[in-house]
Amino acid sequence: MDKYLQRLDAIYREIDSLYEIAQRHYEVHCKGCPEYCCSTKFYHHTLLEEFSLAEGSKKLDETKKKEIRSWAEAVFKVHRTSREAGREMCPLNKNSLCVLYQNHPLICRLHRLPYELYKRDMSIEYVIGCYRLMAEELTEAIQNLPFNRTIFYTEIAKPGKNSDAKLISRADLKELPRR
Repeated sequence: MDKYLQRLDAIYREIDSLYEIAQRHYEVHCKGCPEYCCSTKFYHHTLLEEFSLAEGSKKLDETKKKEIRSWAEAVFKVHRTSREAGREMCPLNKNSLCVLYQNHPLICRLHRLPYELYKRDMSIEYVIGCYRLMAEELTEAIQNLPFNRTIFYTEIAKPGKNSDAKLISRADLKELPRR
């Protein structure tokens, strides 16, 4: 499992460096922002990203783990009772910071920025980005700096380099974190 998580970490580092470039281009910073992307329901993350979060959580002390688990159960209960549930803060967000920042999924890393997403039907979805950017109508700037999320999702889904193996083999299943 380590080799897959190391590869994911390398992809995350590439995303983070490109994110910094885009952040400077759009002159947007999240610090002090009244909008919280972390209160949006995200269901599009990979199994490998879940394992990365589980690995990161191993570094937390038991008190912090219990606190997160309790908050996660409360958020789950709200979402389970209503599909139209309000925006609940992510259980990993404490004081406007992710407690597992090093391990947070691709969607969290890229959510705020305008992007392109190439779909299976070959259409392209253009999204302006977070609420702050939507309010500023940055369509011309978006055309100047295309940020294609598709390549990152594709990279995460690929097997290891020069490998015919599936992303997670049966042997790796023994190493997976247990809930």
